[in-house]
Amino acid sequence: MEVLLFVTRQVADRLTELGIRRGCTRAEVVEKLILQADEFSRE
Repeated sequence: MEVLLFVTRQVADRLTELGIRRGCTRAEVVEKLILQADEFSRE
């Protein structure tokens, strides 16, 4: 599945910063954030 996400420049910069720290892409950071927020993924 592909998702198109529109974010502000500030959010994009933060995603880039998190990606650099964790050694992953912005898309991977977003995926991890979604999974953390998804109550069903924790079961």
